Amino acid sequence: MTAGDAVDAGGAVGPVEPDPPVLTDREIGLARLLAHGLAEPGELSPDEVVRRLGAVQAQDLPGALVSVGLRRSDGSAGVREAFDDARIVRTWPMRGTLHLVPGEELRAWLAVLGPLTEASTAARRRELGIAERLEPAREAALGALQHGPQPRERLHAAWEEAGLLGVPGLTYHLMLALHLDATLCFGPLTGDGRDQLVVPVEQWLPPGGNTPVPEETAGAPGPAGTIPAPDQGAVGTASAGEPGATGTLSAEKPGAGGTNSAAGPDAVGTGPGREPRAGGTSSAAGPDAVGTGPARERGAGGTSSAAGPDAAGRSTTGAVPAGTPAAAEVPPVVVRWVRRYLRSHGPVAVEEAARWAALPRATVRAAAAVIDDVVAVRDRRGRLLWCAPEVLAALPGSTRRASRVLLLPPFDEFVLGYGDRAHVLAPAHARRIVPGGNGVFRPTVVAGGRIAGTWSRRRRATGDELLLEPFGTLSETRRRAAQRAFGRLPVPPPLRHDGHSDGAGIDQGSTVRGSSHGPPLG
Repeated sequence: MTAGDAVDAGGAVGPVEPDPPVLTDREIGLARLLAHGLAEPGELSPDEVVRRLGAVQAQDLPGALVSVGLRRSDGSAGVREAFDDARIVRTWPMRGTLHLVPGEELRAWLAVLGPLTEASTAARRRELGIAERLEPAREAALGALQHGPQPRERLHAAWEEAGLLGVPGLTYHLMLALHLDATLCFGPLTGDGRDQLVVPVEQWLPPGGNTPVPEETAGAPGPAGTIPAPDQGAVGTASAGEPGATGTLSAEKPGAGGTNSAAGPDAVGTGPGREPRAGGTSSAAGPDAVGTGPARERGAGGTSSAAGPDAAGRSTTGAVPAGTPAAAEVPPVVVRWVRRYLRSHGPVAVEEAARWAALPRATVRAAAAVIDDVVAVRDRRGRLLWCAPEVLAALPGSTRRASRVLLLPPFDEFVLGYGDRAHVLAPAHARRIVPGGNGVFRPTVVAGGRIAGTWSRRRRATGDELLLEPFGTLSETRRRAAQRAFGRLPVPPPLRHDGHSDGAGIDQGSTVRGSSHGPPLG
Protein backbone atom coordinates (compact mmCIF):
# COMPACT_ATOMS: atom_id res chain seq x y z
CA MET A 1 0.00 0.00 0.00
CA THR A 2 1.15 3.54 -0.67
CA ALA A 3 1.58 6.15 2.00
CA GLY A 4 -1.78 7.62 1.17
CA ASP A 5 -3.62 4.36 1.69
CA ALA A 6 -5.76 3.90 4.79
CA VAL A 7 -6.03 0.17 4.28
CA ASP A 8 -3.66 -2.28 5.90
CA ALA A 9 -2.10 -5.20 4.13
CA GLY A 10 -4.78 -7.54 5.37
CA GLY A 11 -7.48 -5.64 3.52
CA ALA A 12 -9.09 -4.21 6.64
CA VAL A 13 -10.06 -0.67 7.49
CA GLY A 14 -7.65 0.02 10.30
CA PRO A 15 -5.31 2.46 12.00
CA VAL A 16 -4.07 5.08 9.58
CA GLU A 17 -0.33 5.48 9.16
CA PRO A 18 0.83 7.94 8.09
CA ASP A 19 -1.90 10.53 8.53
CA PRO A 20 -4.32 10.73 5.59
CA PRO A 21 -4.93 13.94 3.64
CA VAL A 22 -6.98 16.67 5.27
CA LEU A 23 -9.96 17.97 3.28
CA THR A 24 -11.79 21.24 3.78
CA ASP A 25 -15.54 21.18 4.23
CA ARG A 26 -15.90 22.42 0.66
CA GLU A 27 -13.74 19.59 -0.64
CA ILE A 28 -15.76 17.08 1.36
CA GLY A 29 -18.98 18.43 -0.12
CA LEU A 30 -17.59 18.29 -3.66
CA ALA A 31 -16.30 14.75 -3.11
CA ARG A 32 -19.71 13.66 -1.87
CA LEU A 33 -21.36 15.05 -4.99
CA LEU A 34 -18.94 12.96 -7.05
CA ALA A 35 -19.64 9.86 -4.98
CA HIS A 36 -23.41 10.34 -5.22
CA GLY A 37 -23.28 10.61 -8.99
CA LEU A 38 -24.75 14.12 -8.84
CA ALA A 39 -21.72 15.96 -10.21
CA GLU A 40 -21.84 14.04 -13.47
CA PRO A 41 -24.70 11.54 -13.83
CA GLY A 42 -23.71 8.20 -15.24
CA GLU A 43 -25.22 5.88 -17.82
CA LEU A 44 -27.08 3.85 -15.23
CA SER A 45 -30.44 2.16 -15.16
CA PRO A 46 -32.80 3.35 -12.40
CA ASP A 47 -32.26 0.19 -10.37
CA GLU A 48 -28.49 0.56 -10.67
CA VAL A 49 -28.78 4.01 -9.11
CA VAL A 50 -30.76 2.58 -6.20
CA ARG A 51 -28.34 -0.32 -5.82
CA ARG A 52 -25.20 1.81 -5.80
CA LEU A 53 -26.63 4.10 -3.11
CA GLY A 54 -27.77 1.11 -1.06
CA ALA A 55 -31.32 2.47 -0.81
CA VAL A 56 -33.08 5.74 -1.61
CA GLN A 57 -35.19 7.49 1.00
CA ALA A 58 -38.70 7.60 -0.40
CA GLN A 59 -41.41 8.77 1.97
CA ASP A 60 -41.90 11.49 -0.66
CA LEU A 61 -42.24 9.29 -3.75
CA PRO A 62 -42.11 12.02 -6.44
CA GLY A 63 -39.02 13.45 -4.78
CA ALA A 64 -37.39 10.02 -4.67
CA LEU A 65 -38.01 9.59 -8.40
CA VAL A 66 -36.31 12.93 -8.99
CA SER A 67 -33.37 11.82 -6.82
CA VAL A 68 -32.97 8.76 -9.03
CA GLY A 69 -33.28 10.79 -12.23
CA LEU A 70 -30.72 13.38 -11.16
CA ARG A 71 -28.10 10.64 -10.90
CA ARG A 72 -28.72 9.33 -14.44
CA SER A 73 -27.74 10.78 -17.78
CA ASP A 74 -31.14 9.62 -19.08
CA GLY A 75 -33.08 11.34 -16.30
CA SER A 76 -36.51 9.82 -15.75
CA ALA A 77 -36.43 7.58 -18.84
CA GLY A 78 -37.19 4.00 -17.91
CA VAL A 79 -38.08 4.74 -14.30
CA ARG A 80 -41.67 3.51 -14.59
CA GLU A 81 -40.50 0.33 -16.29
CA ALA A 82 -38.09 -0.36 -13.43
CA PHE A 83 -41.04 -0.39 -11.02
CA ASP A 84 -43.29 -2.32 -13.38
CA ASP A 85 -40.58 -4.98 -13.83
CA ALA A 86 -40.04 -5.33 -10.06
CA ARG A 87 -36.45 -4.13 -10.36
CA ILE A 88 -37.28 -1.44 -7.80
CA VAL A 89 -39.75 -1.78 -4.94
CA ARG A 90 -40.60 0.40 -1.98
CA THR A 91 -40.93 -0.73 1.61
CA TRP A 92 -39.89 0.09 5.18
CA PRO A 93 -36.44 -1.53 5.39
CA MET A 94 -34.91 0.67 8.09
CA ARG A 95 -35.49 3.57 10.46
CA GLY A 96 -39.24 3.16 10.03
CA THR A 97 -38.94 5.09 6.78
CA LEU A 98 -39.99 4.15 3.28
CA HIS A 99 -37.06 3.54 0.94
CA LEU A 100 -36.60 2.36 -2.62
CA VAL A 101 -34.60 -0.89 -2.66
CA PRO A 102 -33.59 -3.28 -5.43
CA GLY A 103 -36.32 -5.87 -5.90
CA GLU A 104 -33.92 -8.80 -5.75
CA GLU A 105 -32.68 -7.63 -2.33
CA LEU A 106 -36.01 -7.00 -0.63
CA ARG A 107 -36.00 -10.21 1.38
CA ALA A 108 -32.41 -9.63 2.49
CA TRP A 109 -33.21 -6.15 3.77
CA LEU A 110 -36.23 -7.36 5.69
CA ALA A 111 -34.58 -10.50 7.07
CA VAL A 112 -31.84 -8.44 8.70
CA LEU A 113 -33.54 -5.15 9.53
CA GLY A 114 -37.19 -6.13 9.90
CA PRO A 115 -36.74 -7.56 13.42
CA LEU A 116 -35.08 -4.32 14.53
CA THR A 117 -38.02 -2.25 13.35
CA GLU A 118 -40.46 -4.69 14.92
CA ALA A 119 -38.64 -4.39 18.23
CA SER A 120 -38.71 -0.59 18.08
CA THR A 121 -42.49 -0.61 17.56
CA ALA A 122 -43.33 -3.42 19.98
CA ALA A 123 -45.08 -1.23 22.54
CA ARG A 124 -47.32 0.44 19.99
CA ARG A 125 -48.08 -2.90 18.33
CA ARG A 126 -49.23 -4.26 21.68
CA GLU A 127 -51.42 -1.20 22.27
CA LEU A 128 -53.12 -1.71 18.91
CA GLY A 129 -53.45 -5.48 19.20
CA ILE A 130 -51.52 -6.06 15.98
CA ALA A 131 -50.64 -9.66 16.90
CA GLU A 132 -54.30 -10.64 17.14
CA ARG A 133 -55.22 -8.83 13.94
CA LEU A 134 -52.24 -9.78 11.80
CA GLU A 135 -53.37 -13.12 10.34
CA PRO A 136 -56.91 -11.92 9.51
CA ALA A 137 -55.36 -8.79 7.98
CA ARG A 138 -52.99 -10.90 5.89
CA GLU A 139 -55.84 -13.07 4.64
CA ALA A 140 -57.98 -10.04 3.77
CA ALA A 141 -55.08 -8.28 2.03
CA LEU A 142 -54.12 -11.27 -0.10
CA GLY A 143 -57.75 -11.78 -0.98
CA ALA A 144 -58.00 -8.18 -2.17
CA LEU A 145 -54.84 -8.68 -4.26
CA GLN A 146 -55.79 -11.95 -5.93
CA HIS A 147 -56.78 -10.15 -9.13
CA GLY A 148 -53.68 -7.99 -9.33
CA PRO A 149 -51.98 -4.95 -7.75
CA GLN A 150 -54.30 -2.61 -5.88
CA PRO A 151 -54.14 0.85 -4.33
CA ARG A 152 -53.63 0.71 -0.59
CA GLU A 153 -57.11 2.10 -0.04
CA ARG A 154 -58.49 -1.18 -1.38
CA LEU A 155 -56.69 -3.05 1.39
CA HIS A 156 -57.93 -0.58 3.96
CA ALA A 157 -61.47 -1.25 2.77
CA ALA A 158 -60.90 -5.00 3.02
CA TRP A 159 -59.71 -4.61 6.59
CA GLU A 160 -62.70 -2.44 7.39
CA GLU A 161 -65.04 -5.08 5.95
CA ALA A 162 -63.30 -7.71 8.08
CA GLY A 163 -63.89 -5.66 11.23
CA LEU A 164 -60.19 -5.13 11.87
CA LEU A 165 -60.13 -1.34 12.11
CA GLY A 166 -61.77 1.22 14.35
CA VAL A 167 -58.67 2.49 16.18
CA PRO A 168 -56.52 5.31 14.77
CA GLY A 169 -53.18 4.01 13.56
CA LEU A 170 -54.29 0.49 12.72
CA THR A 171 -54.15 0.86 8.95
CA TYR A 172 -50.59 2.11 9.08
CA HIS A 173 -49.34 -0.51 11.54
CA LEU A 174 -51.07 -3.39 9.78
CA MET A 175 -49.53 -2.28 6.49
CA LEU A 176 -46.13 -1.91 8.15
CA ALA A 177 -46.32 -5.35 9.77
CA LEU A 178 -47.21 -7.04 6.49
CA HIS A 179 -44.31 -5.28 4.78
CA LEU A 180 -41.83 -6.23 7.49
CA ASP A 181 -42.66 -9.93 7.21
CA ALA A 182 -42.39 -9.74 3.39
CA THR A 183 -46.06 -10.41 2.72
CA LEU A 184 -46.57 -7.11 0.87
CA CYS A 185 -44.56 -4.38 -0.79
CA PHE A 186 -45.25 -1.35 -2.97
CA GLY A 187 -44.73 -2.26 -6.61
CA PRO A 188 -45.81 -0.57 -9.87
CA LEU A 189 -46.45 3.15 -10.07
CA THR A 190 -49.99 4.42 -10.37
CA GLY A 191 -51.05 6.03 -13.63
CA ASP A 192 -50.08 9.53 -12.51
CA GLY A 193 -46.81 8.33 -10.99
CA ARG A 194 -47.60 9.84 -7.61
CA ASP A 195 -48.12 6.64 -5.67
CA GLN A 196 -47.63 2.90 -5.98
CA LEU A 197 -49.88 -0.12 -5.98
CA VAL A 198 -49.61 -2.79 -3.31
CA VAL A 199 -48.49 -6.24 -4.43
CA PRO A 200 -47.98 -9.63 -2.74
CA VAL A 201 -44.26 -10.31 -2.48
CA GLU A 202 -44.52 -14.02 -3.31
CA GLN A 203 -46.11 -13.27 -6.68
CA TRP A 204 -44.31 -10.03 -7.45
CA LEU A 205 -40.86 -11.26 -6.41
CA PRO A 206 -40.95 -15.07 -6.58
CA PRO A 207 -38.03 -16.71 -4.72
CA GLY A 208 -35.24 -17.33 -7.19
CA GLY A 209 -37.00 -15.29 -9.85
CA ASN A 210 -34.90 -12.18 -9.37
CA THR A 211 -31.24 -12.83 -10.04
CA PRO A 212 -28.98 -10.68 -7.85
CA VAL A 213 -26.71 -8.39 -9.82
CA PRO A 214 -23.05 -9.32 -9.26
CA GLU A 215 -21.06 -6.65 -7.48
CA GLU A 216 -18.75 -6.02 -10.40
CA THR A 217 -21.49 -5.53 -12.99
CA ALA A 218 -23.11 -2.47 -11.47
CA GLY A 219 -20.35 -0.04 -12.30
CA ALA A 220 -21.15 3.61 -12.78
CA PRO A 221 -18.86 5.83 -14.78
CA GLY A 222 -18.11 8.98 -12.86
CA PRO A 223 -16.20 12.10 -13.81
CA ALA A 224 -13.98 11.30 -16.77
CA GLY A 225 -15.45 7.82 -16.72
CA THR A 226 -13.31 6.77 -13.77
CA ILE A 227 -15.57 6.42 -10.74
CA PRO A 228 -17.28 3.04 -10.51
CA ALA A 229 -20.36 2.30 -8.50
CA PRO A 230 -19.96 1.20 -4.89
CA ASP A 231 -20.69 -2.36 -5.99
CA GLN A 232 -17.46 -2.63 -7.96
CA GLY A 233 -14.38 -4.17 -6.40
CA ALA A 234 -13.43 -6.52 -3.62
CA VAL A 235 -15.06 -6.63 -0.24
CA GLY A 236 -12.36 -8.43 1.70
CA THR A 237 -12.63 -11.69 3.57
CA ALA A 238 -16.26 -11.38 4.63
CA SER A 239 -17.43 -11.10 1.07
CA ALA A 240 -20.76 -9.41 0.44
CA GLY A 241 -22.44 -12.51 -0.83
CA GLU A 242 -25.78 -13.06 -2.45
CA PRO A 243 -28.61 -11.04 -0.94
CA GLY A 244 -30.22 -14.23 0.27
CA ALA A 245 -27.37 -14.83 2.71
CA THR A 246 -28.58 -12.63 5.49
CA GLY A 247 -28.50 -13.92 9.03
CA THR A 248 -30.07 -12.07 11.90
CA LEU A 249 -29.10 -9.22 14.18
CA SER A 250 -30.00 -8.38 17.73
CA ALA A 251 -32.49 -5.60 18.18
CA GLU A 252 -30.92 -4.47 21.42
CA LYS A 253 -29.21 -1.41 19.96
CA PRO A 254 -30.34 0.54 16.92
CA GLY A 255 -27.88 2.70 15.09
CA ALA A 256 -26.51 5.90 16.46
CA GLY A 257 -28.97 8.44 17.59
CA GLY A 258 -31.35 6.62 19.91
CA THR A 259 -34.30 4.34 19.40
CA ASN A 260 -35.76 4.63 15.95
CA SER A 261 -39.42 5.09 15.24
CA ALA A 262 -41.25 2.90 12.79
CA ALA A 263 -43.62 5.66 11.93
CA GLY A 264 -43.99 6.14 8.24
CA PRO A 265 -46.45 7.29 5.63
CA ASP A 266 -49.91 8.17 6.72
CA ALA A 267 -52.52 5.46 6.74
CA VAL A 268 -54.17 6.55 3.53
CA GLY A 269 -50.88 7.08 1.77
CA THR A 270 -51.34 10.61 0.50
CA GLY A 271 -48.55 12.07 2.55
CA PRO A 272 -44.96 11.02 3.04
CA GLY A 273 -43.68 9.52 6.24
CA ARG A 274 -42.01 10.41 9.47
CA GLU A 275 -38.66 9.84 11.01
CA PRO A 276 -37.40 10.30 14.52
CA ARG A 277 -35.97 13.64 15.47
CA ALA A 278 -32.44 13.98 16.69
CA GLY A 279 -31.63 13.60 20.31
CA GLY A 280 -33.84 10.91 21.71
CA THR A 281 -36.37 8.15 21.42
CA SER A 282 -39.26 8.88 19.11
CA SER A 283 -42.75 7.53 19.25
CA ALA A 284 -43.72 4.59 17.12
CA ALA A 285 -47.29 5.76 16.94
CA GLY A 286 -46.86 7.45 13.60
CA PRO A 287 -49.30 9.73 11.80
CA ASP A 288 -52.99 9.55 12.40
CA ALA A 289 -55.19 7.06 10.60
CA VAL A 290 -56.77 9.74 8.47
CA GLY A 291 -53.55 10.31 6.61
CA THR A 292 -52.96 14.01 7.11
CA GLY A 293 -49.47 13.77 8.56
CA PRO A 294 -46.64 15.28 6.52
CA ALA A 295 -43.31 13.75 5.75
CA ARG A 296 -40.85 13.89 8.59
CA GLU A 297 -37.28 13.09 9.35
CA ARG A 298 -35.10 13.58 12.31
CA GLY A 299 -34.24 17.18 13.14
CA ALA A 300 -31.96 19.28 10.99
CA GLY A 301 -28.91 17.66 12.46
CA GLY A 302 -26.41 20.26 11.39
CA THR A 303 -23.95 19.07 14.03
CA SER A 304 -25.39 15.93 15.59
CA SER A 305 -23.01 13.30 14.31
CA ALA A 306 -22.87 9.80 15.68
CA ALA A 307 -19.16 9.87 15.07
CA GLY A 308 -16.58 11.82 16.95
CA PRO A 309 -13.40 11.70 18.98
CA ASP A 310 -12.86 9.00 21.54
CA ALA A 311 -12.39 9.66 25.23
CA ALA A 312 -8.76 10.58 24.65
CA GLY A 313 -9.66 13.09 21.97
CA ARG A 314 -8.52 10.94 19.07
CA SER A 315 -10.77 10.51 16.06
CA THR A 316 -12.44 7.14 15.84
CA THR A 317 -11.56 4.85 12.95
CA GLY A 318 -12.88 1.74 11.35
CA ALA A 319 -10.52 -0.36 13.45
CA VAL A 320 -12.36 -3.06 15.34
CA PRO A 321 -12.46 -2.19 19.07
CA ALA A 322 -12.66 -4.70 21.88
CA GLY A 323 -16.07 -6.31 22.14
CA THR A 324 -16.91 -5.81 18.48
CA PRO A 325 -18.43 -8.88 16.78
CA ALA A 326 -16.04 -10.81 14.61
CA ALA A 327 -16.46 -10.20 10.90
CA ALA A 328 -17.63 -13.79 10.50
CA GLU A 329 -20.61 -12.98 12.74
CA VAL A 330 -21.81 -10.14 10.51
CA PRO A 331 -24.32 -11.11 7.81
CA PRO A 332 -22.58 -10.76 4.43
CA VAL A 333 -25.37 -8.55 3.17
CA VAL A 334 -24.57 -6.04 5.93
CA VAL A 335 -20.99 -5.85 4.66
CA ARG A 336 -22.45 -5.14 1.23
CA TRP A 337 -24.66 -2.32 2.52
CA VAL A 338 -21.92 -0.71 4.59
CA ARG A 339 -19.57 -0.86 1.63
CA ARG A 340 -22.10 0.71 -0.70
CA TYR A 341 -22.83 3.43 1.83
CA LEU A 342 -19.18 4.38 2.41
CA ARG A 343 -18.39 4.41 -1.30
CA SER A 344 -21.52 6.25 -2.45
CA HIS A 345 -21.77 8.72 0.45
CA GLY A 346 -18.13 9.29 1.36
CA PRO A 347 -16.16 10.99 2.66
CA VAL A 348 -18.14 9.92 5.71
CA ALA A 349 -17.59 8.46 9.17
CA VAL A 350 -18.20 4.75 9.67
CA GLU A 351 -20.66 5.58 12.44
CA GLU A 352 -22.85 7.38 9.94
CA ALA A 353 -23.45 4.05 8.22
CA ALA A 354 -24.82 2.74 11.53
CA ARG A 355 -27.21 5.67 11.75
CA TRP A 356 -28.23 5.29 8.11
CA ALA A 357 -29.07 1.60 8.40
CA ALA A 358 -30.23 1.76 12.05
CA LEU A 359 -27.78 -1.00 12.90
CA PRO A 360 -25.68 -1.42 16.04
CA ARG A 361 -22.43 0.49 15.74
CA ALA A 362 -20.40 -2.58 16.69
CA THR A 363 -21.95 -4.54 13.82
CA VAL A 364 -21.17 -1.79 11.33
CA ARG A 365 -17.60 -1.44 12.58
CA ALA A 366 -17.11 -5.18 12.14
CA ALA A 367 -18.50 -4.95 8.61
CA ALA A 368 -16.27 -1.98 7.80
CA ALA A 369 -13.22 -3.86 9.06
CA VAL A 370 -13.27 -6.19 6.04
CA ILE A 371 -13.87 -3.56 3.36
CA ASP A 372 -10.64 -2.99 1.47
CA ASP A 373 -11.62 -0.51 -1.23
CA VAL A 374 -12.16 2.65 0.79
CA VAL A 375 -9.48 5.10 1.87
CA ALA A 376 -9.25 7.52 4.76
CA VAL A 377 -9.21 11.29 4.88
CA ARG A 378 -9.57 13.69 7.76
CA ASP A 379 -11.68 16.79 8.05
CA ARG A 380 -10.41 20.04 9.53
CA ARG A 381 -11.61 18.91 12.96
CA GLY A 382 -9.42 15.83 12.82
CA ARG A 383 -12.24 13.33 12.34
CA LEU A 384 -11.53 10.29 10.22
CA LEU A 385 -13.75 9.82 7.17
CA TRP A 386 -13.82 7.13 4.46
CA CYS A 387 -14.48 7.29 0.74
CA ALA A 388 -13.87 5.48 -2.53
CA PRO A 389 -10.27 6.01 -3.69
CA GLU A 390 -11.53 6.87 -7.17
CA VAL A 391 -13.49 9.79 -5.72
CA LEU A 392 -10.44 11.14 -3.95
CA ALA A 393 -8.31 10.74 -7.08
CA ALA A 394 -10.90 12.45 -9.30
CA LEU A 395 -11.51 15.39 -6.97
CA PRO A 396 -8.71 17.73 -8.19
CA GLY A 397 -9.84 17.51 -11.80
CA SER A 398 -13.56 17.61 -11.07
CA THR A 399 -13.89 20.72 -8.93
CA ARG A 400 -15.59 22.77 -11.64
CA ARG A 401 -18.15 20.09 -12.48
CA ALA A 402 -18.89 19.36 -8.85
CA SER A 403 -19.24 23.07 -8.02
CA ARG A 404 -22.20 23.67 -10.32
CA VAL A 405 -25.59 24.64 -8.94
CA LEU A 406 -28.02 21.79 -8.29
CA LEU A 407 -31.64 21.76 -7.19
CA LEU A 408 -32.36 18.72 -5.04
CA PRO A 409 -35.78 17.40 -4.04
CA PRO A 410 -36.78 17.09 -0.39
CA PHE A 411 -35.25 14.12 1.45
CA ASP A 412 -32.46 13.62 -1.09
CA GLU A 413 -29.67 11.33 0.11
CA PHE A 414 -27.13 14.17 -0.19
CA VAL A 415 -28.93 15.75 2.76
CA LEU A 416 -30.76 12.92 4.54
CA GLY A 417 -28.00 10.37 4.10
CA TYR A 418 -26.09 11.94 7.00
CA GLY A 419 -26.82 12.67 10.63
CA ASP A 420 -24.01 15.22 10.75
CA ARG A 421 -24.52 17.72 7.93
CA ALA A 422 -22.02 20.29 9.18
CA HIS A 423 -19.60 19.56 6.33
CA VAL A 424 -22.13 20.85 3.77
CA LEU A 425 -24.53 22.98 5.81
CA ALA A 426 -23.76 25.84 8.18
CA PRO A 427 -25.30 25.04 11.58
CA ALA A 428 -26.92 28.48 11.59
CA HIS A 429 -28.94 27.45 8.53
CA ALA A 430 -29.87 23.94 9.66
CA ARG A 431 -33.39 24.86 10.70
CA ARG A 432 -34.08 26.56 7.39
CA ILE A 433 -34.05 23.26 5.52
CA VAL A 434 -36.46 21.78 8.08
CA PRO A 435 -38.48 24.71 9.48
CA GLY A 436 -39.50 24.22 13.09
CA GLY A 437 -37.38 21.11 13.36
CA ASN A 438 -40.46 19.04 12.56
CA GLY A 439 -38.71 16.66 10.18
CA VAL A 440 -40.38 17.98 7.03
CA PHE A 441 -37.38 18.72 4.83
CA ARG A 442 -37.55 21.28 2.05
CA PRO A 443 -36.00 21.02 -1.42
CA THR A 444 -32.47 22.40 -1.31
CA VAL A 445 -30.13 24.46 -3.48
CA VAL A 446 -26.56 23.14 -3.63
CA ALA A 447 -23.75 25.36 -4.91
CA GLY A 448 -20.03 24.78 -4.63
CA GLY A 449 -20.60 21.59 -2.68
CA ARG A 450 -22.58 23.40 0.03
CA ILE A 451 -26.29 23.66 0.77
CA ALA A 452 -26.88 27.29 -0.13
CA GLY A 453 -30.64 27.67 0.20
CA THR A 454 -34.05 26.17 -0.40
CA TRP A 455 -36.39 26.41 -3.35
CA SER A 456 -39.93 25.78 -4.45
CA ARG A 457 -42.00 26.01 -7.59
CA ARG A 458 -45.14 28.00 -8.29
CA ARG A 459 -47.44 27.14 -11.15
CA ARG A 460 -48.73 30.04 -13.21
CA ALA A 461 -50.74 30.18 -16.38
CA THR A 462 -47.70 31.61 -18.12
CA GLY A 463 -45.37 28.86 -16.92
CA ASP A 464 -43.77 27.49 -13.81
CA GLU A 465 -41.85 29.90 -11.62
CA LEU A 466 -38.77 29.06 -9.58
CA LEU A 467 -38.77 30.57 -6.10
CA LEU A 468 -35.37 30.70 -4.45
CA GLU A 469 -34.71 31.29 -0.77
CA PRO A 470 -30.93 31.54 -0.52
CA PHE A 471 -29.16 31.61 2.83
CA GLY A 472 -27.15 34.60 1.67
CA THR A 473 -26.55 36.49 -1.53
CA LEU A 474 -26.47 34.41 -4.70
CA SER A 475 -24.47 35.87 -7.54
CA GLU A 476 -26.17 36.57 -10.84
CA THR A 477 -24.17 33.72 -12.34
CA ARG A 478 -25.46 31.25 -9.79
CA ARG A 479 -28.99 32.54 -10.13
CA ARG A 480 -28.89 31.84 -13.86
CA ALA A 481 -27.37 28.42 -13.13
CA ALA A 482 -30.29 27.68 -10.80
CA GLN A 483 -32.69 28.54 -13.62
CA ARG A 484 -30.93 26.09 -15.90
CA ALA A 485 -31.00 23.41 -13.22
CA PHE A 486 -34.72 24.05 -12.79
CA GLY A 487 -35.29 23.41 -16.46
CA ARG A 488 -33.37 20.13 -16.35
CA LEU A 489 -35.26 18.56 -13.45
CA PRO A 490 -36.80 15.15 -14.23
CA VAL A 491 -40.20 13.78 -13.22
CA PRO A 492 -42.98 16.31 -12.54
CA PRO A 493 -44.26 16.16 -8.96
CA PRO A 494 -47.77 16.82 -7.66
CA LEU A 495 -48.83 20.21 -6.38
CA ARG A 496 -49.62 21.08 -2.81
CA HIS A 497 -52.88 22.78 -2.00
CA ASP A 498 -51.17 26.18 -1.90
CA GLY A 499 -50.03 25.99 -5.50
CA HIS A 500 -46.40 25.24 -4.66
CA SER A 501 -44.82 21.94 -5.50
CA ASP A 502 -43.55 19.84 -2.64
CA GLY A 503 -41.21 17.97 -4.92
CA ALA A 504 -38.84 18.97 -7.59
CA GLY A 505 -39.65 18.57 -11.27
CA ILE A 506 -41.37 20.65 -13.88
CA ASP A 507 -43.67 19.56 -16.64
CA GLN A 508 -42.22 19.07 -20.08
CA GLY A 509 -42.44 22.23 -22.10
CA SER A 510 -43.21 24.55 -19.22
CA THR A 511 -41.65 27.98 -19.15
CA VAL A 512 -39.05 28.64 -16.49
CA ARG A 513 -39.29 32.04 -14.89
CA GLY A 514 -36.94 33.40 -12.26
CA SER A 515 -38.05 35.03 -9.06
CA SER A 516 -36.24 35.97 -5.89
CA HIS A 517 -37.87 35.02 -2.64
CA GLY A 518 -36.03 36.01 0.49
CA PRO A 519 -32.57 37.61 0.64
CA PRO A 520 -31.34 39.41 -2.46
CA LEU A 521 -30.06 37.33 -5.32
CA GLY A 522 -27.84 39.90 -6.87
